[in-house]
Amino acid sequence: MDFFHVPNGGSRRPIEGTVFRSLGVLPVADLLMFHADRFFALELKRGGHPSEQQLAFMAAFERAGGFCAITDNLDAAIKTLEAWQLLRGN
Repeated sequence: MDFFHVPNGGSRRPIEGTVFRSLGVLPVADLLMFHADRFFALELKRGGHPSEQQLAFMAAFERAGGFCAITDNLDAAIKTLEAWQLLRGN
């Protein structure tokens, strides 16, 4: 399995956000994973809710055939990865 985290989050000055958007940077899920000709997007939330832009990304990702999930704790994230057969439980 291959995966990566897109470092789009964090606080930025308004000008930085403007520059990033002009370069085509979009809000995406926290983890993007690829395995066995399938692709996955996992959004990790800690007491918050996904933005409209993140939800739009996930809807487009699913329309393209990907699998998406939003989790709010480590146990839920692990269970999701196990359900996707990207991680084997004990």
